[in-house]
Amino acid sequence: MRAVAVKNLRAKLRHEPAIGSWVQLASPSVCEIMGSAGYDWIVIDMEHGEMGRESLGNMIRAIERTD
Repeated sequence: MRAVAVKNLRAKLRHEPAIGSWVQLASPSVCEIMGSAGYDWIVIDMEHGEMGRESLGNMIRAIERTD
């Protein structure tokens, strides 16, 4: 996670709740949609989801392309 994003999330948590979601589908497209939805954080759930390490890089890049 980018250091700026972590810093912004921590600052927000000092004053209000942060809203987020979990991704369990091995799809960069789903990650990009979730990233564009306005959530404060997103967790890629590799334990319960259907993805493996081979798809993780593309999923993280898809989230990082969003605000």
